Amino acid sequence: MESNNSKVSNFLSNHWSFVVGVLTVAFTAGGILSEFRLMRQQIEESEREHKTQIQQMIDERERKNNWLQEQEERIDELEEWRAWEDGNRNREKK
Repeated sequence: MESNNSKVSNFLSNHWSFVVGVLTVAFTAGGILSEFRLMRQQIEESEREHKTQIQQMIDERERKNNWLQEQEERIDELEEWRAWEDGNRNREKK
């Protein structure tokens, strides 16, 4: 009977291209998997950055809209005040 070492040695010598092919596929698959993981991390990071930027834009637009609304209210109050003053002046002239 042949020993296990001689069987393995015999298998490797007869099928070395198959063994090399399996090892190549395993290392290639590992490399591809790591690249996909890296790409996925980069995409997720990019999405987080874009969400942050979009939220900042929304906040800025809301802040500007609030400021514009405050200015419009102030203008309305000034117009009311002016109309009231004009009414008082007209009463004083009569």
